[in-house]
Amino acid sequence: MAKLAQTTDSNLLQEVLAQLQNTLDAANKIMRELGRDRDGGGLRGVSRSAPPSHDARFLPREGLLETGQDEAVLRQMAVAHDLEVPMDRLIALRNERYAASRPRYWGIVNFDLHSSKPRMFVFDVRSGETSSYLCAHGRGSEGSPDDGIADIFSNVEGSKATSLRIYRCAETYQGETDIP
Repeated sequence: MAKLAQTTDSNLLQEVLAQLQNTLDAANKIMRELGRDRDGGGLRGVSRSAPPSHDARFLPREGLLETGQDEAVLRQMAVAHDLEVPMDRLIALRNERYAASRPRYWGIVNFDLHSSKPRMFVFDVRSGETSSYLCAHGRGSEGSPDDGIADIFSNVEGSKATSLRIYRCAETYQGETDIP
């Protein structure tokens, strides 16, 4: 970027800006598909104060509609990434607490992988495709040495460690980084 800022070649600058705009447009499209309400543009989700038993409003129905149909697709996609156990847990939780929910997108983060590797896997039950992305872990999850592997996990507030849990996502969080 420093070289780009110093260049006087306007064609190169225009090309880079066009590529950046295309990337931003694609990211915005994905965000709309993953979390935006198609009717009013508002984020889907339940209020933070609502107890879990009152969250029937948050039942996505964009995935496969036949009961059990998505399970076979999800399990098949999980095998390719050695994520059968966490996928089984996600399916079991959905079936137990949100039986009417049919989400299109399901995600699993494999914290056994190094943070420089794509370790967040997003499964699309409609297309049968899996995408993988980089995913950070909490500062408090770095053990000694600071090697990019999450070694410590905690549910304690203030620990700055990643919590190993199942989450239902509804909105974007912008975190901080130690990188200058």
